[in-house]
Amino acid sequence: MGPPVDENRAGSARTRSAAGSLVAFVSGYSPAEAMSIAHQWLPLGWDARTIRTSWGTALLAGPVTAADDGLIAFGTAVADPWGLPGTELGHGLILERFARYGDHVLQLAAGPFVVGHLTRGCLGRALNGIVPVFMASGPRIAIGTHGALTAALAGAMSSRPVPPGCVAHIDGATSRVADISVWEALPRVTLSGLARELEYHIARSGRWERLRKGPFVRTAPEFILLRRGTSIVASPRLSDSRRSIRWARDLASHRFDLGRLWWQTSLQGMTLFAPAFERPALDTLTLAIG
Repeated sequence: MGPPVDENRAGSARTRSAAGSLVAFVSGYSPAEAMSIAHQWLPLGWDARTIRTSWGTALLAGPVTAADDGLIAFGTAVADPWGLPGTELGHGLILERFARYGDHVLQLAAGPFVVGHLTRGCLGRALNGIVPVFMASGPRIAIGTHGALTAALAGAMSSRPVPPGCVAHIDGATSRVADISVWEALPRVTLSGLARELEYHIARSGRWERLRKGPFVRTAPEFILLRRGTSIVASPRLSDSRRSIRWARDLASHRFDLGRLWWQTSLQGMTLFAPAFERPALDTLTLAIG
């Protein structure tokens, strides 16, 4: 089977550079049908295109790179394993690794990035979970990076998040690529040490301005937010070691807030980074069991 065919394109000259992307796959819909439903969720000025596939339609909005073999990459992948701004790994390199290693490419970079496969009809959420991926089942099945859009495309009342480190498939299945069992570790770890380690890496990456008010702070009050240029770093408040059990209990809530913050910063042309959710920090929590 050959690569999917680009059927439709919408959008105008961008009024603001998009730091994020809106991507959705829906089964059994034509490109025109998918675009008519998705139109209200497309941010102003973002270019969007629909691609006809054997299973339905893929909608790609914002800066998404698609290869001839149906692989796609979007977001910002970085070489720093702590997921901090610096050396970016371009979409071309991510696509090369995707072709070479398959879905395990999700473990080979940090930062807010996602990969997908147009022929297989799947989206992979990185282990850090910064960029959310949702799935909805109704008259149709849909997967995408925006919960409300995903539900609308499926004809469902709501969507559900796909766990970090998992790949969502257009047939409704999910497969796990990466996992770190931190649940048992969190109640037994002193988080103040990890907080100091995170502060060290953030400080080493350059000078940052602390955000103390504004819409970003209201969206994610459990996070300390730092800004430099068009980059935002979000860190959960880990310095109080007595909060470890609570932080474990609220982990899903923190990830939800992080996803909302990613979308909000994307609309403002900014890129969100979250080093506490990257592999070195999660590894530290796991190894700290003893």
